[in-house]
Parts: sequence; structure tokens; C-alpha cells
Amino acid sequence: MIIFGTVSKVDYAKARVDVAVADQEDMILKDIPYFTWMYAMPKKKDYVVIISEDKSTDKFSHMVCLGTPYSDKRKPKKNGKDVVYIEFPDGTYVHYD
Repeated sequence: MIIFGTVSKVDYAKARVDVAVADQEDMILKDIPYFTWMYAMPKKKDYVVIISEDKSTDKFSHMVCLGTPYSDKRKPKKNGKDVVYIEFPDGTYVHYD
């Protein structure tokens, strides 16, 4: 199952997030592991994608937050077949092409 929502809390030490589910009023999925190949946690209010075997809130071990998808509102600053682009909060970036 794919779930979309907004980050409501970030636990930086555990690399986990709480997410308010987009289509379920008042449903917060808690303590979801953040899936990443490098430590770069999402921010509160970021729109994220979660995959799960079940949408019930008692099966956290079967959920993982995949991160923030690109969209019309959030476009990549650099793109291309062999491009790697990483931007840091202070504006510093790495651009490999």
C-alpha cells in the first residue's frame, strides 16, 4: 500500500518520523523508519511517501517512509542522466555530471 502524508514530527536521533495521513483526517502514523542511503532527514511539514503492508497504526514494523517526491511544486534544481546533485541547508551543494 502507498500512503501520502505530511511530516508532523522528526526524531533525528532514531531517523524516524511521524506523518499525518493525507486522506485520513486526524490519523497520525508514528515512529516510521526513514529509508535513505545517506543521513538527510525530512523537515516538519514536508510531503512524503510511505509504503506499508497495512494501513492500520499497530503495524509500524511493516512501514517505511521513502522520502519527499518531486512534483510540479518541488522540482529538481539540476537534472540529467548522469547528474548527482545534493544541496545542504546552508545553500552549499555538490553537483556531479
